[in-house]
Amino acid sequence: MVSTSQTPVPEQPVEFTVREYRPGDEHSILPAFNRVFSAIDRTFEPRTMEEWRWRYQQNPAGWRILIAITPEGEVVAQQAGLPVRVVHRGEAHVWNQVVDSFADPRHLRSLKHVNLFLACAQPFNQLYGGLPPKALYMYGMPVRRAYRIGQKFLGYQVLREQLVLEVDAAQAGRAAAGGVAVEEVTRFPEAMAELFERARAPFASIAVRDAAFLNWRFADRPGHRYRMALARTPAGRLAGYSVAALGDFDLQRSGLLVDWLVDPAYPEAGRALRAWLAEWARGAGIERIRALFPETCADFAVFQEEGYRAAKTSYVTVGGTYTRGHTLTLYWGWYYTLAEFDLA
Repeated sequence: MVSTSQTPVPEQPVEFTVREYRPGDEHSILPAFNRVFSAIDRTFEPRTMEEWRWRYQQNPAGWRILIAITPEGEVVAQQAGLPVRVVHRGEAHVWNQVVDSFADPRHLRSLKHVNLFLACAQPFNQLYGGLPPKALYMYGMPVRRAYRIGQKFLGYQVLREQLVLEVDAAQAGRAAAGGVAVEEVTRFPEAMAELFERARAPFASIAVRDAAFLNWRFADRPGHRYRMALARTPAGRLAGYSVAALGDFDLQRSGLLVDWLVDPAYPEAGRALRAWLAEWARGAGIERIRALFPETCADFAVFQEEGYRAAKTSYVTVGGTYTRGHTLTLYWGWYYTLAEFDLA
């Protein structure tokens, strides 16, 4: 029999209980996660406990985890999310980035037993999704198989076939910056909240980019090194920032623009930060720079005006609403970069 503390789920070949994460479950979750993903992804690198704790226990927005666990304490399935604080239509929300979901294939006799996955996924939606204070939206860049399951059973809707912007580092970022000064930092200052309030104005939806989020996402992440830079006007006012890293995206090694936000009143800050990005890449011997934006935001056009070119990727960006409705508003008004995803 199968039981859950939240919602009844169908019977499965293995006895298990579906419940929320409890402290200590990570010692069963992590081995199962590493075993399942190493079998399906040749590029997968086993996750460390330090990384797991950073991801779920240190996230300033909290955690979202449901697991299917046997009486012996073996985790056989998980549905998880990284909650993200968002300003949506001028109001504070928390959305769910759906990540790290799996069902252990050792307990699946055939594809008809996909219900082991749904045993966590459907209660997850009911528990964490809905009208505020629950999450209004979920989103992600799932692998194709997970996307098909999500579209059929969980309400995933395609926002776009994701494009990437790319440029040869040798040809990038040489425009004059209008006296804007760029400084590299190891942590973000509290003044990021004030910059965010100015820079978010063009967007209907945007993740909150304050010091708490940025330092958690970049400065404090174990095993990753990000280059972080602030742009200031001649008067010393914070006008934008950029985060870069050497990494793999869509099976290609390149210099990645992982995050970016510029006050629209200071376009020269964008030119200065693009120059910094290009200088960093050339100094590190990186041949190509790649950046990810929705094609509906102004930066998608501005970067192309500065020499970047759009290219296809294998990713589909998906969204879904936990309420009756559609995700059209996410297509037109949602600003994101790689910072909102667990791909870099």
